[in-house]
Amino acid sequence: PLQVNPALQRMLGYSAKELRGMTFAQFTHPDDIATDWSLFQETIAGRRDSYQIEKRYLRRDGSVMWGRLSVSMLRTPNGDADYVLSVVEDITARAAAQRALQRRAAQLSLLNDVGRQIASAHMVDEVLNRAAQLIHRELGYHHVGIFTIDAGSGELAMRARAGGFTHLFAPDHRLSPGQGMVGWVAQHGQSLLANDVSAEPRYVNLYGDALPTRSELTVPIKIGERVLGVLDVQSPQRDAFMPEDRQVQETLADQIAVALSNAQQFKQTQAALEQASMLYNASQSIALAEEPQTMLTELIKYAAADADGATIILHERAQSGSAEPRLEAVATWARQASDKQVAPGTHFTMEQLPIMRSLSPDQPIIIEDANAPDVDPGLRRAMNLLNVRAAVVLPMVTGQHPFGALIIAYREPRSLPLDNLRPLIALTNQLAVSVQNQQLLAETHLTLEQLNEANRRLTGEAWRAYTRAAARPLRVIDAGPGVVPEQLPPTAEAAVPIVVRGEAIGHLKLRDTDRRASWSEADLALLQAVAAEVAGVIDNARLFEQAQDRAAREAQLNRIADRIRRASGIQAILRAAAEELSVALDTSHAHAQLSRAVGQADGREPTGER
Repeated sequence: PLQVNPALQRMLGYSAKELRGMTFAQFTHPDDIATDWSLFQETIAGRRDSYQIEKRYLRRDGSVMWGRLSVSMLRTPNGDADYVLSVVEDITARAAAQRALQRRAAQLSLLNDVGRQIASAHMVDEVLNRAAQLIHRELGYHHVGIFTIDAGSGELAMRARAGGFTHLFAPDHRLSPGQGMVGWVAQHGQSLLANDVSAEPRYVNLYGDALPTRSELTVPIKIGERVLGVLDVQSPQRDAFMPEDRQVQETLADQIAVALSNAQQFKQTQAALEQASMLYNASQSIALAEEPQTMLTELIKYAAADADGATIILHERAQSGSAEPRLEAVATWARQASDKQVAPGTHFTMEQLPIMRSLSPDQPIIIEDANAPDVDPGLRRAMNLLNVRAAVVLPMVTGQHPFGALIIAYREPRSLPLDNLRPLIALTNQLAVSVQNQQLLAETHLTLEQLNEANRRLTGEAWRAYTRAAARPLRVIDAGPGVVPEQLPPTAEAAVPIVVRGEAIGHLKLRDTDRRASWSEADLALLQAVAAEVAGVIDNARLFEQAQDRAAREAQLNRIADRIRRASGIQAILRAAAEELSVALDTSHAHAQLSRAVGQADGREPTGER
């Protein structure tokens, strides 16, 4: 017969009489009967003396108790089974703690999986949508929503959603600041749990019975104290969320915040790279252009595609007696041919364009609306005359002083934040360099032409004067190799030195085979005069050659600089510099090197070598 002690009676809620009338299967959880019965049979058969298992017991009130069952077979002296001793220890509390730990471990594993998957996304929308889908799929909530805060309006925009009710929300679904539990969490940066939404005054349901939510958990997505958005999960069951669920969602929100921040930084980096590429291409196009009109067109194409008009204004040198330089429009651009614009070559005074007086070398002038009360009346009239309502005036600077300006015009008023103008400012600096180089090149060519013309004129006049005075054919001018004096018949000779800046650099010698007498004083005087003219022309020719050399060096420098600007990356820049210098100076070896302070991260110094 079954014998039980009072402790077991208290554990199971049955009396001793009731237990003696029951089999063990009647108070054992169905899932544990087979295991217990198999071990008991092995013990009865003598294949084991005892066993111990953890199993579930069914109490009289229907609740489940976890117990550790220790069973031993007591035998007679001759080895026969006598009776079975069973000891049950109530381990319900410990089993519950173990299950909680296991559930927590599963949640942490899920957090790791979710965090890894959303961290691999680079775009903001991809991060948020992936996070919402994973939370819904792995945690089973019937609705998951992720909101971000609009920096301009402060509204909360639903950027991602998952679950069975996504069709209820408009693509541009938004909540006002402070609206509902989501709005409250965004404002306060604290989590909010409602296991019975009917008792939560901050709960808002915009869709009534179509969204049968009974519990809602809302946590902030934030970096430090800065709230980026809100993670909202909902369940159709009351008391659906345990304290550890709140911790899990807060951890998920932290992971989303990091992934969101990384995605935003990735987006900013991509934008910076695209802008750098644009600036490089635009800079190359401007540098290769040969005249200001093409330079302006290229700048507009890359950095001001939304502009309606543009003009390059340059200072002219002040005329004698004039206090201020005049201004000239050297290039203009208009989106539509019918737009009113200043024609290239138009001249202005400072009174006509007073804005040029106030132009700073390091700050553009921004006019967002020509009709604003703080705009100069004269400038307003000029802008209205050209059908322009907004404009940016960017200084073109070399050294410390503006030598002109780039004016970008718009037909309608618009916001023109300085940060958005940074690429345009950078390209205006390149435009200034290119325009000035083009001016210097034009001036150099003009100077060379003038020197060449002067040399031709002086040389021709000097020799024509001599031949007219000699009145006879000139037989020999011994000015260098190619004439062998020994082959000439006896002659009468006359020679005078060619003196340049006080130094005799040669002589002018005349021989005449027809002359029997010596040269007269008049002949020698003429010869000396011609020698003096030759000396002057030689000096001019030397200056001309120096100017040609200088122009050649400048052209070579421009070509080298152009190749260096075309190179991308420090290594390519240094290599281009080394190769160009080696060719230009005809050296066997050229070496370019940066110091370690600006070297590569791995400690190697970038070099270019040829």
